[in-house]
Amino acid sequence: MKKGRILILLAIIIILALAAVWFFQNQMSQGGGAVTGQPGGAVVPTPIPETEVVVLTQNASRGTKLTEEYLGTVPFPQGNIIPGMFMADQLPSVVDRRARYDLEAGTVLNASMLVDINETLPLGGSVAALSIPPGMVAIPIPVDRLSAVAYGLRPGDHVSVIGSFVMIDVDTEFQSELPNSVGGIVAPGTEGEHGPSYLTARIDDGASGCAAGSSAVECGTVQGRVELDPLLNELVYVTPLETQRPRLVTQILMQDAMVLQFGEFPYGDLTSKKQTNVPPAEGEPPSQDQQPPQDQNPEDQQAPEQKPPEIVTLIVTPQEAVALEYMMQRGVEFTLVLRANGDTTLVDTEAATFQYLMETYNIPVPSKLPYDLVPRLSSPSDTNEEDAANR
Repeated sequence: MKKGRILILLAIIIILALAAVWFFQNQMSQGGGAVTGQPGGAVVPTPIPETEVVVLTQNASRGTKLTEEYLGTVPFPQGNIIPGMFMADQLPSVVDRRARYDLEAGTVLNASMLVDINETLPLGGSVAALSIPPGMVAIPIPVDRLSAVAYGLRPGDHVSVIGSFVMIDVDTEFQSELPNSVGGIVAPGTEGEHGPSYLTARIDDGASGCAAGSSAVECGTVQGRVELDPLLNELVYVTPLETQRPRLVTQILMQDAMVLQFGEFPYGDLTSKKQTNVPPAEGEPPSQDQQPPQDQNPEDQQAPEQKPPEIVTLIVTPQEAVALEYMMQRGVEFTLVLRANGDTTLVDTEAATFQYLMETYNIPVPSKLPYDLVPRLSSPSDTNEEDAANR
């Protein structure tokens, strides 16, 4: 009796195990999974629906007429098809169209890549224009090794633009540098009994013996002023000893401008039509330009010396571009300072003047002492000129 019950329990267990195996295999085959059961326990991927699409079989440059030699079809997943692609049955409609851009072999063609044979091919434009954000413009400014961060700038860097302005006093009406030249007025005179009277203005040409080409200041003919001499208690007429000294002010003009190009853009493909690497036709001797020099060892040939960049092209707003153009026309000197990568903070800075330096850095005015050092100290400009001559 007990033996019969054990056999019945074993039979139930076996039946349940077989049912579980059958249920699992049925779920895997009907549940849309990536694998299906196969005889012998092998598992293979579920086939992905595909359709034939039109592709390029060889490279096509911009404006190339796409004949049947350029076109072919390949299988393509239906789930990845986007609007504009050409199916295999649409291949005849692609024939004789032209490439809008340079296309590589294997490219799946889209309607946006092609133009009809009767359509005007749009201008491609420059690659640099693709890097300018909408609403911004690019403008070049002159630089040297000091103003261009020691030639450390590269496209994509962000810089601040510092401008230095040299100012002088001018006559408001004449718009000429002060002081004015001295003039004299001659009293009215008559010509004959009934002749007209004249008031003559005379410009003083300086003291006698003034060297030719000397300035008005050197000849003592500039406008001065009357002062009371404290020792003589007499009025004296004072004129400047030298021309007016300009006043310098420096300030950050643009805090965040991006470098589009450091140096000139390549333009050889626009100006040079001569091809030096084209091989000669079969049986034709190489041209003179293609023949290697006979009397020069290739190892002795040196690459031409590369000149350092003299301009940098910045991406700025249109208003900033107008301001930069005006300042360049007026001879304002620019200096670029490199910003840290990712730094977008804006800081209000105070313009630097001589008074600002004296007050901010607590620079005292040297006292007039009854003794001094030798040799005599020249001005910094004279010292720099002497050092340059000695070099």
